[in-house]
Amino acid sequence: MRAWGEVTVLDLRAARDEAFVSDQHAFMDNLFFDLRDVTGISFGFTEVLATNEAASSAVEQSGRPMKVACHAVKEVSFGVARMYEQLMTSSGNGEAMVTDNRDEALEWLGLPSIPAALL
Repeated sequence: MRAWGEVTVLDLRAARDEAFVSDQHAFMDNLFFDLRDVTGISFGFTEVLATNEAASSAVEQSGRPMKVACHAVKEVSFGVARMYEQLMTSSGNGEAMVTDNRDEALEWLGLPSIPAALL
């Protein structure tokens, strides 16, 4: 999934629903979030917590842990992604990593390149 510009509460909720709430979790095991073009964040920590709770529910339903890689280069998106990384890791939902290196994120997920469906 890719985000750009100012990410609003509605944007985050839509991404959360697509990734964790919908009945089709095609890439549940490996999620890639490309935040390199995010210029601002207009949501609070409560929404980050809600995203982690949605991930917890999805993991519980599927019975499979997940790996989430976030590619973030700007301080604000990197910081928010790090908060999520800590929540996800401490809740036992799976593994998460945040990096400013896209290739490193793909390698960590075991993907040679980004599948079109993950963009």
